[in-house]
Amino acid sequence: MSEIAVPSPLRDIGELAAGLSIARQTAYSAHSRRRRDLIPPPSLYVGRLPRWRDVDIDTWIESRVELQRPQLGLCPPETTQQPRKRGRPRK
Repeated sequence: MSEIAVPSPLRDIGELAAGLSIARQTAYSAHSRRRRDLIPPPSLYVGRLPRWRDVDIDTWIESRVELQRPQLGLCPPETTQQPRKRGRPRK
């Protein structure tokens, strides 16, 4: 017999928030403001309700790790920046 492909379960916004360790209200406001730096874009909508697949969440997390890798000191910086001058800027 042929094997039947079982689709990955869809996560609602509460499960997404719990998985990302953020408050549910933060996830709601990030979704309504389309803040893609806090939560991934929805995989699909069921009616008006956004849903996420585990694969898409994992892919988004991996892309965020790649973006933050230079900030965490895991990669050498590409350019050296001049130190910022202290105090109030002059005209």
